[in-house]
Amino acid sequence: MGKMKLWEIIVGVIEAIIVGAVILGFFAGLFVWANWYWLKPADTTGSKPTTELSSEPTGEFELLDWSQEYYENIGMYDFKLKVCCKVTNTGSIDIEFYNLFFKIIYADGTEHEDSVYGSDLPRGESTTDSAEVDVSGQVVSVSLTRYELR
Repeated sequence: MGKMKLWEIIVGVIEAIIVGAVILGFFAGLFVWANWYWLKPADTTGSKPTTELSSEPTGEFELLDWSQEYYENIGMYDFKLKVCCKVTNTGSIDIEFYNLFFKIIYADGTEHEDSVYGSDLPRGESTTDSAEVDVSGQVVSVSLTRYELR
C-alpha cells in the first residue's frame, strides 16, 4: 500500500506539471498575441514611403585650383604642388576620413597619381581644403580622379 501511495503522488506531480505547462503556454500565447495586436505597425496604405538613412558616407568633391611656383633665378619649378579642393558631405552621417586622389601630368608627358586626405566633416557641411603634393617636375595638368570615404 505504501508503494501505491508513492506512485499516486508521482502521477499527481506529473499531471500538475503538465496542466501548469498548458496553462503557462496559453498565457504566453495570449501575451504574444496581445503585443502583436497592440504594437503592430499602423496601416500605411496611401502614405509616403519612408526613406532609410544610409550608413555609408557620401560626398561631393571639386578641384578648385592648383598651382606650382616657378623660380626664375634658378630656372626651376617648385617640387611642391598646391591643390585646393571643396569637399561637401551630402550623406546622412559624418565623414570621419576622406582621401582625394589626383592625376598629375608633367610637361614631359609622364603621369603620376597622388592623394591628399582630411577628416571630421559633419553631415551637410562643406569645407575648402588645401594641401601640398610632392612632384618631380613642371606640372601641366591636374585632375581629381577618385576618392575614398570612411
